[in-house]
Amino acid sequence: SLHKLSTAQTVVDIKPPIEVIIECMHILRQMDGKMIVRKTNDNDDKKQITPSLPQSNSNDDINEKLQQLEIFRLENERLHSELNTHKTEIRVLRSERDSLMSTISKLDIELTEAEYQRFAQQQSRKK
Repeated sequence: SLHKLSTAQTVVDIKPPIEVIIECMHILRQMDGKMIVRKTNDNDDKKQITPSLPQSNSNDDINEKLQQLEIFRLENERLHSELNTHKTEIRVLRSERDSLMSTISKLDIELTEAEYQRFAQQQSRKK
């Protein structure tokens, strides 16, 4: 009976499909891993399906690749600018940290000297 089988025995191996057909859609994977799914026009589909228009299809592909390249270039520029801004912020924060550490060190020395002087005064009063 089914109840006597272990779960390992009832698992069916799921295999990926051999062929996937998606009509009326354009799917683009960006560098950051995001997937963009766009519905294509019926006219775009006809251009791609009709073998009598290979030049148009080729030009469309080239234009699309150029647009993608421009998008990547602009994103690259934006990321470089953002990276440089973060590097500048890090330098400023490190400088502030170093300044604060120096101030803490000076205050620690002053506190130690003041405690020593207070201790010395207490010792001289006891004598």
